[in-house]
Amino acid sequence: MPSRPADWPDLNPDQRAAVTASMDPQLVVAGPGTGKTRVLVCRAAHLIEHEAVTPSRLVLVTFTRRAAQQLTSRLATLVGPEAQHVRAGTIHHFCYKTLRAHSAPAGVPDDFIVVDDTITDAFWQRWYEAHERWCDANDLHSYRQVKTHVSRIKLGIDTVSGRLTEGLRAYGEMLGDRGALDFDDLLVKTRDLLRNHPDVRADLVDETRAVLVDEFQDTDPVQFDIIRRLGEAGAHLYCVADDDQSVYRFRGARPANLRRYIDRFDCSAERGTRHVLTTNYRSNRSIYAVAEAVLDADERLKQRGDIRTSDAGTQPVQLVACDDPEAERTHVLRQLRDWLDDGAERSDLAVLTRWNRRLAALERACLRAGLACETSQSEALLDTPPAQKLHALLRVVDARRRGRPLDAPMTELLSHLLPDDTMARLRDFGERSMPDATLWTAFQTVVSNEQARRSAGLDSATDRLDQTYATITNLLQNTQEDGLTIGAFTRTVLRQLGDPLQLLRRYADTLTDPASRPSVRQAGTVLDEWRRAQARDARAGDPPRLLLHHRTPQITRLWRQLVRRALDLETDPPAPLPEMQEALFARPADEGIPPLGADDVVLTNDLEALLRWAERTGAFSGSTDTPQILLLAPDGALPSGQKTLLGVDPDDVHVVDPESTFHSPSVRLVKLLQMTSGPSAPEPLFPEYVMVDLEATSTDPRHCRVAEIGALKVRDGTVVDRFSELVQLPEDLTADEHETLRTVCGLDPASDFDEARPEAAVWADFCAFTGRPSSPTTASATTSASCAASPTPTRPTPAGPRRTTCCPPRTSCFPTFAATTPRTSARRSWTTTRIPPIAPWPTVRISSAF
Repeated sequence: MPSRPADWPDLNPDQRAAVTASMDPQLVVAGPGTGKTRVLVCRAAHLIEHEAVTPSRLVLVTFTRRAAQQLTSRLATLVGPEAQHVRAGTIHHFCYKTLRAHSAPAGVPDDFIVVDDTITDAFWQRWYEAHERWCDANDLHSYRQVKTHVSRIKLGIDTVSGRLTEGLRAYGEMLGDRGALDFDDLLVKTRDLLRNHPDVRADLVDETRAVLVDEFQDTDPVQFDIIRRLGEAGAHLYCVADDDQSVYRFRGARPANLRRYIDRFDCSAERGTRHVLTTNYRSNRSIYAVAEAVLDADERLKQRGDIRTSDAGTQPVQLVACDDPEAERTHVLRQLRDWLDDGAERSDLAVLTRWNRRLAALERACLRAGLACETSQSEALLDTPPAQKLHALLRVVDARRRGRPLDAPMTELLSHLLPDDTMARLRDFGERSMPDATLWTAFQTVVSNEQARRSAGLDSATDRLDQTYATITNLLQNTQEDGLTIGAFTRTVLRQLGDPLQLLRRYADTLTDPASRPSVRQAGTVLDEWRRAQARDARAGDPPRLLLHHRTPQITRLWRQLVRRALDLETDPPAPLPEMQEALFARPADEGIPPLGADDVVLTNDLEALLRWAERTGAFSGSTDTPQILLLAPDGALPSGQKTLLGVDPDDVHVVDPESTFHSPSVRLVKLLQMTSGPSAPEPLFPEYVMVDLEATSTDPRHCRVAEIGALKVRDGTVVDRFSELVQLPEDLTADEHETLRTVCGLDPASDFDEARPEAAVWADFCAFTGRPSSPTTASATTSASCAASPTPTRPTPAGPRRTTCCPPRTSCFPTFAATTPRTSARRSWTTTRIPPIAPWPTVRISSAF
């Protein structure tokens, strides 16, 4: 292979042979750490530079879209801007493009859409709830298992039977009514298209000279059939795989596809069409030897001993057998402490578990042992036990308020609160003894009736049943409280259900307001500046333009309607919907696609696809300045160097939410429009108020006495004045009150009150501070009112003595109301009381100390 020392990475002999192989169908067997990504990228570069493969006729199939973008980025360092024309993506993306180009022979609507998990999950969850008994009898214990089974049926792996036949028919009708396909349909329809239409297959191969496939061992039968037919029709196939790493068999992946590929295309080392990368650069010899020892040597394409490691370390791998999970956690904690005592950095230590349920217990053990840790798991927020219990309870609350049947949501709630064996006995009792009653009714009967409990075989679970019943009824009663917010109720639920909030903290980012993200605020500023320029320059006849771009034309049109309505661009009557196109202007262009300049703004989810579109249409020609580009999908970005090569100033590209906190480009667009069309800052409920802090001598509101009055005068969220005075203590101060002042309030009665003044004098000065007239009865009346304010919503005060807080300038001056919690000390909890307006401070906010 001709060398390019400045660009091409170093290749060992095995890698070089694989990269420079012939144009016959090739198979590269590459274990972990052997450089398969390097080989794949260099093979693509070799085909472009030495086999005259046009980049646009090169298809690079990866398992994820992120992997495709990483490969394209690395390819750009070898071949330059040409890499942007390589058709890199998942096999589903390849099938989507194929069906879009050949919709008529494929028998799909020309404007079909692809439904995501939100729609399919909702359908199968409803179906599962309606057929739960049948599903349980057929080993389908959740709607996700049903959905996986349906996918395997559509891919020809499993067979359909029973009630699922009707479910599949209804599912197909639902998709048909929407003109939609799911991800399995993309594969099946493409497979059938290639099988039944030789002319289409020939056209597709003319457009596709070479197909490079990563993670080939994870292909299912339909994916294999698509790739095989392309190869048989003349496309060059180059597949990289590792039969030791097939981890998606539950989804239908078939490692046997490797043997089928070898047999079909006669791949062998003798013919130079089968390559094994034999050097591992990631692990030492001991680790690799242990991993290799547990694999079945008879079924592997790599023989034991074939792989060498660049690290010859032979420090033995330890295997420790523990009697139970608790002993296992104890050993892990001991080992972590030993490593830390030996000087290891905490960030260099990692603990891997096989199950998420073990991870939660290990996290709690580490926290109790004082070891700070950060957990990472694949489980989504709504799949965590705390969120599942909360969601189930909220479904019950919603059903009660709407007057709907409680059976299904209450059954779901009980299934999350009771052990599996208890639920099984409860179901059995209901079916035997109360066949016409709901499961909730059967549960209440078992709780209240000892004979029924014995009949159900739940005598030993009496305490658990009573606790569950009390928890549910108490929480449902809490929903009747006035002023209760969803946030307060959520905190109460999580506390009473015994699930630590620590386990949800890893999801804090997903619950964060996008306005708190600097990248979202910056993009909002760009859009807001465009909006102002639009209004300013419209009179001159040359306003800046806003272009919406998405690879899916339906979404582009949806975005356009959303933007026009949010930014008040819609006409009356509304303008007719434009034809579905990859890119649309928010305001219709007079003729064609006028070149975009520095004052214009583009919203897109894929920078590479946008630049391809601009190259075809000339949208970026005729100007040295590119428009401001707001990228709504972080994984659609390109490296700065590649942007420059493609003629885009990196400073003109603003990635919205690069942390991928929010789950879709459309959600990011909605947040941008909210920031642009809404007020620049939320209006405070009370622009001017006084926040008061009373230190008291007792935790008993019936006998407490004021020891200090503190106050903050706040205007528009900013503290403009302060007040703090100690109150002269009475002579009959008890020993308990002395102790409370010292330990809770941080005040020493013996020394801190030497210059304290009588309560009446302090109260008069406080009233003057607030602008409220004082009277001989005002102080005691206000104190009593505050002490008796137990039904009033509260929030905890910051820890530490004598501290007062106020709201930051850009947030509402009043906190979210929370349900009343028992007071356990004399330190203040902010209690809000409204006082009739009195000039010059129309609203006074009182916080008692109890």
